[in-house]
Amino acid sequence: MKTEDWLLALTASLVIYLLNEKKKDTQTIINLQNNNNKLLNLNSNQSSRLNQLNMELRKTVDKKENLPNEIKEDLKKLISDFDKLDKNIAEELISISSLIQINEKPKALFTLSKVIENLLKKRFNQIKPLVKLIEIARVENVLSIEECHFANGIRSLRNKEGHELNVQVDEYLTTSSLMIGIGIISKLKKTTTDR
Repeated sequence: MKTEDWLLALTASLVIYLLNEKKKDTQTIINLQNNNNKLLNLNSNQSSRLNQLNMELRKTVDKKENLPNEIKEDLKKLISDFDKLDKNIAEELISISSLIQINEKPKALFTLSKVIENLLKKRFNQIKPLVKLIEIARVENVLSIEECHFANGIRSLRNKEGHELNVQVDEYLTTSSLMIGIGIISKLKKTTTDR
């Protein structure tokens, strides 16, 4: 074989190799685009579901007659705020509202306490019992002494709900705990996102 034939064969082989590599790259790009589209659809479906729950919750909160307007407005605002930041917390807030609707206020306080606890864990990047997290929040001036007292009161009601059967809590305690708990969550949300 002549040198020209070798060069021609080598060039043809190189062209075939490069075409195959381009085909592989094109297929990889198509696969990545398909995966991206699937993820976007999944995110869109989750967002749509959360928006639907959010709308239902707003209607539920508005229909609840024995719930003070201030709590209704605070809950709706919190749900909207967390909807943009943390879907898990938004869903827990929706759960709180639903529990209030069916007059399961001790369970709503239980969930409220869970949200406070998780925000404190996130804020301090520590996994400790709620009582310790509340104390850290007081020492670091994240929560005032009064807010810590109320947070401990909510924690106490949570423990009661978690360990006793058919817990009954006076209306004024549940209403004030819900109002203060929502305020604490708002404050923690702000201090956690500002960091």
